[in-house]
Formats: sequence, structure tokens, C-alpha cells
Amino acid sequence: MKWIFWFFVVKFISVIALMKGVISGENSFVGIIVAFTAWGLFIRAIVASQEKKKESQE
Repeated sequence: MKWIFWFFVVKFISVIALMKGVISGENSFVGIIVAFTAWGLFIRAIVASQEKKKESQE
């Protein structure tokens, strides 16, 4: 259930970052980097959680 909350937080952050990059027009790479970094950290946290759960079951 907590991952659903974090999914929406990351989604909100990435949308805001991408919109900021598109609206500013001058330096859109910062928005893209922030958005992909947020998603990368989210996916890394999920993978680490799954690996930890798998190790504890063995």
C-alpha cells in the first residue's frame, strides 16, 4: 500500500519537472533529468525491497 502512495508522489514530481522543462523552453534537460532520476530512485527502492523480502524468506 505504501508503494501506491510513493508512486503518486513520484508521478507528481515527474509531471511537474517535465512541465517546468517544457514551459521554460530554455533548459529542458534539467526537468528531464529530475523526472528520470525520480523514477530511477523509485524503481531502485522497489527492487531493493523485493530482494530484501526474497532473502528473508530463504
